[in-house]
Amino acid sequence: MNNTEELNLPFEDEAVLKSFSEDSKILEYNKARKLTLIEMIGTGFDKEMGWEGYRLSQIPVVLYGFDNKPKFYDFIVLNAESKPVGTITAYARKAASTIIKEVSPNIKDYGLLLSKASLGGNKASLFVDWTGNSYVGLLGKSDETPTSVVNVETGNVAEEIKELEGAEIIQELQKDMLPALLPQDFSIYDNLTTEGNQELQEEIEASKTLTLNVLVDSMKTTCQQDVENTKAFWTELETEVPNISEMNDNEILDANGKSWFSRLVRRVFSGVDRKVTYLNRYVNSGTYYGTTTEAPWCGPWACGYILYVKTKENKYEYFTNCASSFGEFGFLNVALRIFGKPMTPAEMAWSMPIASKGKIKISPFPWFTDFAAYDQIHHYGKPALRLCSSGGGLHWTVAYGTYQSGNYFWRNYYFCQQDNGSKYTKGTYKSPTIKSNYSRADWWNPWFMVWD
Repeated sequence: MNNTEELNLPFEDEAVLKSFSEDSKILEYNKARKLTLIEMIGTGFDKEMGWEGYRLSQIPVVLYGFDNKPKFYDFIVLNAESKPVGTITAYARKAASTIIKEVSPNIKDYGLLLSKASLGGNKASLFVDWTGNSYVGLLGKSDETPTSVVNVETGNVAEEIKELEGAEIIQELQKDMLPALLPQDFSIYDNLTTEGNQELQEEIEASKTLTLNVLVDSMKTTCQQDVENTKAFWTELETEVPNISEMNDNEILDANGKSWFSRLVRRVFSGVDRKVTYLNRYVNSGTYYGTTTEAPWCGPWACGYILYVKTKENKYEYFTNCASSFGEFGFLNVALRIFGKPMTPAEMAWSMPIASKGKIKISPFPWFTDFAAYDQIHHYGKPALRLCSSGGGLHWTVAYGTYQSGNYFWRNYYFCQQDNGSKYTKGTYKSPTIKSNYSRADWWNPWFMVWD
């Protein structure tokens, strides 16, 4: 592995990082780095990744929000010879009940990402919007909007994107996504026989009475819970490690076995059972299906993946034909704009029982709580469909593994997922026993339960 100089990593200028030191919204980068190192050790990621004793780059690569303030820090993991061996993405704001957002054994090709925009010789910066999509553009003044911004996945110029949080996100989703989740054509229930499945029956009955107000209220509840979880986490963390700014790396790396560190791990990082639960039937079958199916559309791919695991039949084309099955000018006219090649929850619920000859059902009821998906996998042994974002539109993934972290006051749920290659490498075997292959969902992502 080359050193960081040879890789020409775009670490942010220290002067720029220090300019945010007085901003109460931003987690100071050096404090974030030390807390990331503590969480890496406290959660056991260092042992799992073979990174014991490894350090983090002193300066991060910064991913900015659309308010021109740091949103995430990419810290490069350095081995004993100071060679880069991986990346840890940390939150640059107190926006979650965890510090680490993502752990990867790879180094991003930052040069390729930064080359996506032609900025006339000006320094390019990386940006992430509230949906998780990545961009490159020109950094401006704090609380203003960046300029000359290009979506790195689509190459399209991004316009009128703002940094949204909480209630602003809910308000934005009321325009498009939430109305598209309402099953306005009740013929979808013709194929949804429950056959003694009480949970599915309850979800079907609940979906029939769904209204926009009910969905909004559900999202508000989830959003408020996320805020409370985040506050509890940071209160506890800063109580347990009040002198983090004064600690050096050696003190942190040598902390295992020390009384303060054992208490921290017990109270903050390992208060609940962190054992992974995964559905092994979705691993090898999914890899074969993913490598042999040309599938540009995520919804039909996800349904085809679920069906293939059960029946070993490839019906991707069938599900593609079922997209927009209720009429291009019917109730999906709004959804067409946001689902790309649309496959709404209603169409999934309607088409899957036909394709599987009644062996598989997909509930049309949206859950805005990660615990529902965790319970579906952990307790019922069934997968869940996640609706998120990719490339500027809505996107489907299939979750088949899960674990939790946290304690009595807050919980984080992580999921091992697969898709058609838009967010996760197509056809790649991701060991469900390795926690770095799991990631958190955004609080606004709805889940749909699969009964296979």
